[in-house]
Amino acid sequence: HGQVYITTSHGLPLFAHYQGSAPRCPWYSGKHKHPNAARAAQYRGQQESEMHRRMCELIAEIAALDERCESTRVDKYLPPTEGEYGRYPDVLVDWRDFGLFAVEYQMSNTFQTEVSQRCIHYDREGIPLLWVLSSFDHNHVPQAVSDVVHRHRGNAFVMDQQAVNASREQRTLVLSCHMSNGHGYDAPVLTRFDTLNFAG
Repeated sequence: HGQVYITTSHGLPLFAHYQGSAPRCPWYSGKHKHPNAARAAQYRGQQESEMHRRMCELIAEIAALDERCESTRVDKYLPPTEGEYGRYPDVLVDWRDFGLFAVEYQMSNTFQTEVSQRCIHYDREGIPLLWVLSSFDHNHVPQAVSDVVHRHRGNAFVMDQQAVNASREQRTLVLSCHMSNGHGYDAPVLTRFDTLNFAG
């Protein structure tokens, strides 16, 4: 009983009502949730899973092994220098001779709007942002992961056991990097944080 348009979700076509259309459709299931409510529903009422928190603390612990690390903070409010709102970076590292950089650790399907908002915010603040994935399957790359990989010029950075071992051995932040070759992804290589180019 209302106009619809064709869109895609996870690569599948579907019909969707225009925003604000009358909810007379038999499949209507209520208003869209606010992103915060949708995130909370993913983790049984919490904004963050216990595993996500542990991995953020592990990344901070590994970063702190480097003698250049001045400080790390996990999920602490970072007030803005511009604009109204600050952010809660998953991990914020202050590295001597480099300055601040933020790590956002992605385990779940982060909303594209959230990915974009974080990128815009940190870019405006002049803080390099490093997206780190919990895993990466080059045979199946969900849209949320693809969005993050695209932000890193086709590189997928993963904190896996190999990266953790290498980080502890080298006493600095090391990640497994799956590099795009234009048709797929090469086998992962271990990559030190201090070899990355954060230029825009």
